[in-house]
Amino acid sequence: MEWIPPTDGIECANVMFPNITAEEKTSMGEVSIIGLNLAKRVFQVHGACPNGRALLRKKLSRGQLLPFLSQQSRCIVAIEACASAHFWERAIQELGHEVRLIPPIYVKPFVKRQKDDAADAEAIAEAAVRPNMRFVALKSPEQQAGAMVFRTRDLLVRQRTQLVNALLGDRSCDPSRDHGGQRPLQHRQYHSSRPCLGSGRKRGTHRRALGRSRGGFTSKLHCLTDALGRPLAFHLTVGEAADCKAYGALIGLAERTPDALLADKGFDAAAIRADLAERKIKAVIPGRSNRRVKIENDRVLYKQRNRIERMFGHLKINRAIATRYDQLANSFLGMVHIATARFWLKFVHAA
Repeated sequence: MEWIPPTDGIECANVMFPNITAEEKTSMGEVSIIGLNLAKRVFQVHGACPNGRALLRKKLSRGQLLPFLSQQSRCIVAIEACASAHFWERAIQELGHEVRLIPPIYVKPFVKRQKDDAADAEAIAEAAVRPNMRFVALKSPEQQAGAMVFRTRDLLVRQRTQLVNALLGDRSCDPSRDHGGQRPLQHRQYHSSRPCLGSGRKRGTHRRALGRSRGGFTSKLHCLTDALGRPLAFHLTVGEAADCKAYGALIGLAERTPDALLADKGFDAAAIRADLAERKIKAVIPGRSNRRVKIENDRVLYKQRNRIERMFGHLKINRAIATRYDQLANSFLGMVHIATARFWLKFVHAA
């Protein structure tokens, strides 16, 4: 409508209607995309024409949805991806429509204020026509069944890990623990289980074997193996402890005196080499880069140290070993011993 000034002194209004082409009439009358917001009982439908104008907004029950879509001309039906979206996608595709599943994270930016089912359906329809939008691929019933089996197995594995950690965390058999004041007050006061060092006074870090290192708040797991790389003993220290500190705890645990000891540069210390010479054990340890007097070692024999690295790789397949979940060192070593028993089984069967 526009105003035309009067020519003869009489005011009049002239109404002019814009010309609507046949193409625009068709686009306004036909629904080209439908945004569908799924629910348990009542579904929200939002229909729009190619230019984005809303043509219909309806609430349909579960039984009314498919008959309503069967009466519509072939169009795009956009659904937010969820657990039941693949079922509805297969059912709607049988009606001849093109179905697009959109991840919920990509729909969220298009939701307007006063969030409700109608606003969600409108946002789904608007997101589906974006040229660079990414969609979720359709899954068959067999693929969904396989995914369900995988998720169920993953849940059972996590529950099993929780139960094992709970059993290993039971410290009722630990005689050093004060169970409800069984020890006298004088004994608890002057014979505390905490060390005198300041690093172990806070929060019982001495019982957890955790310490600061380059990798963060971690632990170090030292291992003594035989010539085939099979673990014989373990020793757990804090993360900042030097490797050579574990030598005294592991060297005396071997059943028989070995002919040679293969270790990395962390065990290159004069005291360790002197102790090995006294025990008549050949030291196959490469020298440190800052050593003044260079020491040659058997490089061919040292290559066999790769077996212990591969052994640690097998142990790290277990999630509880690769990542330190347990707070107490005893609980973590319990998981290490269980994983070691599984590692030894293949050698027992081979024998």
